[in-house]
Amino acid sequence: DVRCAHWHTLAHALQRLDRDEEALAVSQRTADCLAEQLDRGDVDANLALVAYWLGEIRARLDDRSGAQEAWRLLLGCLERVGQLPQQGEAYTWQGLAKLALRDGARDVARRALQLEEERLGRVESTRAPLEQWYELGWRYEEAGLAEDARRVWGKLAAAQRRVVQAQQRSASPRTRAVGLYNLACYEALAGERDGALQALSQAFEAGFANHQLLDEDRDFRSLRNDPRFAQVTAAALLERARTLAGQPGEAELRYLACRALARAGLVEQALDALEGAVEAGFSQAGRMEHDAALTLLRKEDRFEDLLERARAAAEKAPAGR
Repeated sequence: DVRCAHWHTLAHALQRLDRDEEALAVSQRTADCLAEQLDRGDVDANLALVAYWLGEIRARLDDRSGAQEAWRLLLGCLERVGQLPQQGEAYTWQGLAKLALRDGARDVARRALQLEEERLGRVESTRAPLEQWYELGWRYEEAGLAEDARRVWGKLAAAQRRVVQAQQRSASPRTRAVGLYNLACYEALAGERDGALQALSQAFEAGFANHQLLDEDRDFRSLRNDPRFAQVTAAALLERARTLAGQPGEAELRYLACRALARAGLVEQALDALEGAVEAGFSQAGRMEHDAALTLLRKEDRFEDLLERARAAAEKAPAGR
């Protein structure tokens, strides 16, 4: 049945001519054709691709209800065909879920993510596709499916523990440190705070040193306000700062320690770290004034004193530095 392709082509042409109402009407004819063919069990990969582009037309014309129905048609096609269209963004189940969610088709997004999870579970490999499991968790999270996200990240953490165990035997120190850091991330995402803190401590002991990444990593968002996380992080940062005493980088590490402690509400410890940063040459007063992590500190007289010292240091610094 070539009617689907014909109606689909006409809808695109009308859309390009800014004849939106007519384009929507024609796209409904496309949807009707798709539904008829699905009822007959007459589906193939080309039909799935038409359904995908139908959803795109509806979305561009801001007909969200129509777009949602189009994504449902597409999902029905894909499940029957057993393969994904080879064009457009929806060439993975995760891609389809993202687009369907954009148009409010939450049920389609969830089913697409379940299909992706089933696909990953069938992958036969001695090395699990960890990055794909990681991204799948975030897609569940974005779809408002927090429990599914934690479950997937729990599987990921279990797989990473096996990776870490294998790395202890032959991997380089840097590889072991990164492996432990990744394990800490996955444990945190899965809601396993104790496991995350233990793995993070081990990562620092193994030499993990990408402290800027740690400061910004969204994977640890659930731990930012946990005093234990702040203390583990700050201890590692300050230890590294001590090894750099008098060298470039010391002040920044002490400032990052201050941020970690301040976010957890450890005000006095945070101010101690900030004082160490200023004494080591930290002079970014503007950063101190506007950094959201330091909100609690701005109420303190001691903070104002440190801010003035940072400003004075900036004024004394040679031009160009």
